[in-house]
Amino acid sequence: MEDPAHFKHRRFMRALMLPALFAFSLSAQSLKPKPHVPLKGSEAAASYVEGGVAFRAKDWDTAVAAYESALEKDPEFAGAALLAGDARYEQQRFQEAEALFAQASRIDPLMAKAHEHRALALTRLRRLDEAMDETYAALDIDPGYAHAWEDLGNLRKAKGLAPLEHLDLWNTINASNNFEEDLAANVRLAKGASSPSRIRLKALSRRGLLKEVTFILAPKFHHWPAWEAYRKANPGALRRFIEQQRLRPSEAALSISTLPLANVKGT
Repeated sequence: MEDPAHFKHRRFMRALMLPALFAFSLSAQSLKPKPHVPLKGSEAAASYVEGGVAFRAKDWDTAVAAYESALEKDPEFAGAALLAGDARYEQQRFQEAEALFAQASRIDPLMAKAHEHRALALTRLRRLDEAMDETYAALDIDPGYAHAWEDLGNLRKAKGLAPLEHLDLWNTINASNNFEEDLAANVRLAKGASSPSRIRLKALSRRGLLKEVTFILAPKFHHWPAWEAYRKANPGALRRFIEQQRLRPSEAALSISTLPLANVKGT
């Protein structure tokens, strides 16, 4: 049985760690590629604002018309296609929503939300294999995307697959603001298998999977350049790792890395 004093100390240290990691994530978000936004005062921006007013009023057809107008005036404005898709999704017009989400992801391939929202529409259309592909596309862009992990679990259940297991390594891995330092520290931690989580870490280290563990469990905003380089050099690596290990990321990591994100229902 774990010593009560040690347990309290560990909880105290985690409570101190979370605010620090959140602060790091905010400062590191500047490393992420910024989505295209039309110039303030432009015709596209004006149409986008009109769409937002109609969206909040749940006037879905007006919202779609305004967002499509913004997209027509600025063809690089992926966010307008995304929100037009959200409006159609709210109307349960899933075929149209799916097409708009696909358009958004074609315009901006790094928009994880476009892939995740398309996965939701595809699920409603019972195109589960395509929905699974889109969910993994979202996770490949952002391994800490909580809604995509939730979608993945639901899809696995719908397809009759085993649910994802919880990978409890958060108390073991090192998560700072420097990926190379984190990775080196995790290599050192894996050499001393003195607890169940460290034994799992050691096994993953032997299989050469510590990079994936660090990317998933630590907030990804800290490691954007390293993650981008890795995902380009190892296409499909995250999907293979998730499926082999049947894992989902730490709840603590998700609580930090997904704070700015919203589900399609809450857009």
